[in-house]
Amino acid sequence: MTDIDKLGNNGVVIDKISLLMWESKVDNKVYSLSEIFEYIEQLNAKNYLGYSDWRIPSKDELETLIDNNILSPKDGMYWSSTFYDDYNVYVLSVYHNRISYYIKTYAYYLRCVRGNNN
Repeated sequence: MTDIDKLGNNGVVIDKISLLMWESKVDNKVYSLSEIFEYIEQLNAKNYLGYSDWRIPSKDELETLIDNNILSPKDGMYWSSTFYDDYNVYVLSVYHNRISYYIKTYAYYLRCVRGNNN
């Protein structure tokens, strides 16, 4: 028995442990801080996959990708909505398989999430 449900070919992945619904696609674009908010707004405006409450995952939510071995994101670093301080944000580093804080003015990949609002 698996701890994920995959809905559709390019749809979502549901983590049955954390009850989070993850966007299953990751494009080749890295996003700046301002661009992630624009992307989320567009996703919700078009009611992506029937939902309008997509958001940037928190640090704790990103950790479920590691802890529950749910998704195999492409190598790179992924945004969280959790800031370390005024200059840094927590980011999932797939290569290092951990969450660390990095400068928020850099651009990172984004995987959107919905549900379970930590």
